[in-house]
Parts: sequence; C-alpha cells; structure tokens
Amino acid sequence: MTAKGTKEKRARVVPLIKEVRPVVASLLDSVTTPQSRLFSGPRGGRLSTTVLRGATHWDEVVTKLGHEHLRRHDLRHTGLSWMPTPGCPVRVVRRIAGHGR
Repeated sequence: MTAKGTKEKRARVVPLIKEVRPVVASLLDSVTTPQSRLFSGPRGGRLSTTVLRGATHWDEVVTKLGHEHLRRHDLRHTGLSWMPTPGCPVRVVRRIAGHGR
C-alpha cells in the first residue's frame, strides 16, 4: 500500500501483514475516485487526531491508568524500539517506521 501523507510530501510503501491484506484489498475495490479515502472519519472526512482521540476514549483510558502524560505517538516509539529485541532487522524496522536510510 502507498501512503502519500508524509512530512516530506513523498509517497512511501506501508508494509501490511498478510492477514490484513484481503481486508485492505476489498476496501480498495470500493474506492471510486483518487480523492476517496481508504479510511475516513465519522463524517467522511480525513482521520484526525481529534477523531482518533474521541473514538479510542484515549483521555479517559490514560487517566484511569494513571498515565495522563502518555501520548499515542509514544506507543509508536515503544513498538519500534521493541521490534529488534525478538530479532526484527533494523532495516525492516526502519522501513515499517517510514524512516529514510
């Protein structure tokens, strides 16, 4: 899958695990125009931080857990940091993260 919303305004390949590929393929079949979104917000627009925060009840969950300082982006960093431990090559982690060389 190719994403076009990077900071550098360049397209990048997003690796997908094989179990997700059929779901994404069926969603792509329903995309009718280049402006169509694969995933959209509740009103059909772009998914935003506000939409995700509300849909996941992020603020309530982290407060209940006593981690009010935790941001969703911290989970990205943690996941990427943990990947090499079980043997995921750094070049693969870099590709998943969308980082350059």
